[in-house]
Amino acid sequence: MRRLKSVLPWVVVLATLVTLTVIRVSQKYNAARAPANTGVVPQSVVAEIVTRSAVRERIDVGGVIAPSSEVVVTSKVPGRVTRVLASVGKTVRAGDPLFEIDSAEFASLRAALAQAEINLRDAETSFRRLDGLYKQQAISRQQWESALNRLNLAKAQYQAASESLAQAGGAAGGPNGERMVLSAPQAGTVASRTVDAGNLIAPGTPLMTIVDIRTVLAKVGVPERAVNKVAVGSVVDVTVESVRVTRKGRVESVGPAPDPRTKAYPVDIVIDNPSEDLKPGMFARIGLTLGVNENAVVIPRQAVVERLGNQVVYVVRPGDPAVVEERVVILGLVEGDLAEVLGGVTEGEQVVVLGQHLLSNGAPVMVVPGTSGEPGRGGGTR
Repeated sequence: MRRLKSVLPWVVVLATLVTLTVIRVSQKYNAARAPANTGVVPQSVVAEIVTRSAVRERIDVGGVIAPSSEVVVTSKVPGRVTRVLASVGKTVRAGDPLFEIDSAEFASLRAALAQAEINLRDAETSFRRLDGLYKQQAISRQQWESALNRLNLAKAQYQAASESLAQAGGAAGGPNGERMVLSAPQAGTVASRTVDAGNLIAPGTPLMTIVDIRTVLAKVGVPERAVNKVAVGSVVDVTVESVRVTRKGRVESVGPAPDPRTKAYPVDIVIDNPSEDLKPGMFARIGLTLGVNENAVVIPRQAVVERLGNQVVYVVRPGDPAVVEERVVILGLVEGDLAEVLGGVTEGEQVVVLGQHLLSNGAPVMVVPGTSGEPGRGGGTR
């Protein structure tokens, strides 16, 4: 027991010396790792390299699918519908019969044409006979001129009767040709029908609508700031989510005046629709390209922050430790997560893309890898 008491003080002294040595070594190690000439701990950030890339300015606008052409079939004479020859949804060709109509006016016009044709034949026969006699000097010139005037009048009456019948807008049909047949003025699909057999109709009454959807239009409205950048003939992407279809379209026209209600400028986009799966009335989403720079200096949009009304980025300046320099930038075209830089940074520099909102000019930083590792596309600097 006496010997243990004599050794115990030396054990305490030795433990104290060991503890002091460990603390001293730890302090030297931490001092070696700490940034020189500063007591501020560097902030960990993710940075990306400023690169060059093609960048396009795009806007997405909504629109409605419409047929490339649409005609409303009407009758120009009154009558009663006796037969309906095309149903809704039927595909028709130009000239296919649509309606058979019993019309007294049409019958009268046909009778007038038939009589005019008879009169014309009689006048022609008479004139040929008298013309031969006149050449033989068997009749007077007055008789010859009278026959010629009668022929010219018959021709005029026949022409007028033909035009009147043509203006009725139909052809002869029925058992004896006494009824009028209305035909399709264009190829397409019957979209609607407003009359049935037995209905009385007046001139100008809408009877049927035919639409051509082998090609369709996407009708959109473009805001004032973008309308002068939309080029006729440019190719755009058109997406109709209801049928999960994305197709290429072509800008056909840009309206010169805005819609008075929406203040947007009307733009028509032509889309080939051979399968006819895009129907009138469907909602479409269109991506319009407003400008292109094939070799732009670009940075991620997320690198830009607002500082006192300016758009700034933080450029990493190498050193021990690395520090950031606050730069005001001028942005150009914007596409997705990329922005064109017109001034403020140069290709090859590093800009902070994660952690930048907590930085200030001259702050020390430690650059750590990002998520994708692809400079300029969402990754960090290796």
